[in-house]
Amino acid sequence: MVKNMVTKAQIRKELLQKREELPENLCKELSTNTKGQLTTWEELQNRGYFYAYYPLGTELSLLPLIQWLLDTGRRVALPKTDGDNMDFYEIQDLNEVRKGQFGVMEPIGEQKVCWEDAICLTPGVGFSIDGGRIGHGAGYYDRYFERHPRLLKVGIAYEFQIVDHIPTEVTDIPLQWIVTPDRTIKTTKS
Repeated sequence: MVKNMVTKAQIRKELLQKREELPENLCKELSTNTKGQLTTWEELQNRGYFYAYYPLGTELSLLPLIQWLLDTGRRVALPKTDGDNMDFYEIQDLNEVRKGQFGVMEPIGEQKVCWEDAICLTPGVGFSIDGGRIGHGAGYYDRYFERHPRLLKVGIAYEFQIVDHIPTEVTDIPLQWIVTPDRTIKTTKS
């Protein structure tokens, strides 16, 4: 008997629906908890360069963490897309953004950064313990990781976004860590 395989599209649809149903106050509480997980994480303590993201809708927000990183003298860059490419641009302040492609807030700066030993705090729709990740389907992060393999790739997720299995393709780059509001997980493929 062949087991029914769930596709990335099915997983994406189900998890996006769950995420969209989260109340705003719970999103804020879980974002604060995630900041707590990250600020006490040893890997973060030893780094000065961070790629982060600006949250879209009910995506787990890193804004409290980004502010803390900036306040403690770390350097932070946010992504900006251009066609099929994505690059990161440094910010000094959370106000240095404007609405860009796909309605995502992007940095207004024009100088790309290339910090090869940075931690890349990576958004996603779904994650698996073996380092699998489902994004929104455009492949921006996988292409960026292919060009910058030395980055420490860390998925940022609500607990419900961690699933048993994510179908992978040759172009998918596994994450080394996943951080949720409750725990920090070293993936099995790291």
